[in-house]
Amino acid sequence: MKPWGRDKQAKLGSRLIELLTETAYVQPPLSQLADSPPDVRPAFRHRFKAVAKSPGQKIVKNYGVIECDPLVLTGLDKTAKHMLIPYVPMLVPPKRWKGKQVDAMRNISRNQMLKVFEALDMLGSTKWRVNKKVLSVVESIWARGGKVAGLVNREDVPVPDKSPFEDLKEIQEWKWSVRKAKKINQERHSQRCDTELKLSCCLIQSLN
Repeated sequence: MKPWGRDKQAKLGSRLIELLTETAYVQPPLSQLADSPPDVRPAFRHRFKAVAKSPGQKIVKNYGVIECDPLVLTGLDKTAKHMLIPYVPMLVPPKRWKGKQVDAMRNISRNQMLKVFEALDMLGSTKWRVNKKVLSVVESIWARGGKVAGLVNREDVPVPDKSPFEDLKEIQEWKWSVRKAKKINQERHSQRCDTELKLSCCLIQSLN
């Protein structure tokens, strides 16, 4: 059976995304009143987003993006801490050094690099283990909100309220501040997920 080409893969992927946007919905929040109409809405939406290369630049380009509902983001942020990684690092032993990995070594005799390769192989084959004392400190800092020792802040930055001003310059500055806050929050969300996964991985390794 021949492997699928890029065109077929793209068509299949676009169709799967289309089915996801058509069938995935978020349930009404628990705080919703019983006599109010159900607030069932799509979990994912396709829309075009105008993006400027730099603040103040008038030239923008439209990009097609898939956005998820804020309830989905909130749910992912809350459940990421309960995720366990089934695969821990270094399941597959690293390949032995032969000198072909680095172009700068091509002009150096292999005999001159044997000791270096042996040292690198020894480092690569050395088993690692989690320092439980350090892990305990990191988990304690993370439980208190992070933002210490290089850990990302677990709280989002507040998004500025709608500008009450009518001056076009002040409105434009408010729009940029909103975009900046949302960008920071998206980056923090990504870093929080990454931190949760790493902590889960270290926890599994420390129990082995």
